[in-house]
Amino acid sequence: MAGLRNVAALTLAVMILQFSGGMLGVITPLGLEALGVNPVGVGLIAALYAAGFMVGAWVAPAALASVGNIRLFAVGAAVTAAGTLLLGLILSPYAWAIVRAIQGVAFAFMFTSAESWLGAATPAQQRGNVMGIYHMATKLALMLGPFVITGVSVLSAAAYAWPALFLALALIPICVTRQAQPEVSERKAMPLR
Repeated sequence: MAGLRNVAALTLAVMILQFSGGMLGVITPLGLEALGVNPVGVGLIAALYAAGFMVGAWVAPAALASVGNIRLFAVGAAVTAAGTLLLGLILSPYAWAIVRAIQGVAFAFMFTSAESWLGAATPAQQRGNVMGIYHMATKLALMLGPFVITGVSVLSAAAYAWPALFLALALIPICVTRQAQPEVSERKAMPLR
């Protein structure tokens, strides 16, 4: 499994990222409900996150070509961590809607950075095995994340400090890896049609 060793830092970073995402996926709707937002409003804010993710996925290749994998991941993690801390400090559904849309863009940036790097770093004959292990490990981390915040008040700053902490920790494996990031190449966007 030399291919997995080549991408261990990337896999660890995305596991930590997903761990944090699992926490956010639970405390955000519960926090909105505690703020008195009706279910339609909670759904709209969730849709804004998804719309932000789609926008991020659309512009991420150009951003990746401009700054490279490590910087794109770092920007995404920093923006998402700062936004997560804001959720705990500003208890306004309108502010949360804006923050969640921006976080959607930032999460797309991090996934684009890590997964394009993962694809480039993995030998073609091992890609299926490596991607299978990567997805299993990261989805397991996503499921385990909410257990960290069990019993925490969803409107306390601590509830949002935990995922922000893990988002910051996700930077470490990416920033200290010895695995060379892929060369930035010109990419052609696939037309919608």
